[in-house]
Amino acid sequence: PEVLQPVLSAAADVVSCVQGLPAAAAAALHRLQQQLQQASDAVVAARLPMVQSHRVKLVAPREFNPRYEADFAAGADYDPDRQRSSTRKLQRQLVKEKRGAMRELRRDATFMSAERDAEKARVDAERLASERAFYSELQVQEADAKSGGQRGLNPHRKRKK
Repeated sequence: PEVLQPVLSAAADVVSCVQGLPAAAAAALHRLQQQLQQASDAVVAARLPMVQSHRVKLVAPREFNPRYEADFAAGADYDPDRQRSSTRKLQRQLVKEKRGAMRELRRDATFMSAERDAEKARVDAERLASERAFYSELQVQEADAKSGGQRGLNPHRKRKK
């Protein structure tokens, strides 16, 4: 209709302004004007509303008067649907157990890491002691070889005090 509106108004102006038009031409202009008007009306009738009420989801109004329980308990579940309540309770228990299992795994990993480190330190200490003993023995042998095989008991090489 918005596209056809200028053509419709121009056709109406031509019909009203031109008086000496042949009858056939006037009839053709009149038919053109009617066809354009019908096409415009059909397009307007086929339009959908801007807001389609069947597709809009209604939102429940907010309540400003809350329900109070006279004998309220902090841990109790006041859901009237027992199935949903028990499902929620089991999910909470599952989350707690999962958290506990993760905590235990972290503790075990820390303990195992400490044990591995301690074992590695023991092995390193043993290796270091073995190396020290080996190098000490080498030093004794070297000193013995330098002193002529007397294990450092050469009376000529005694130090004076």
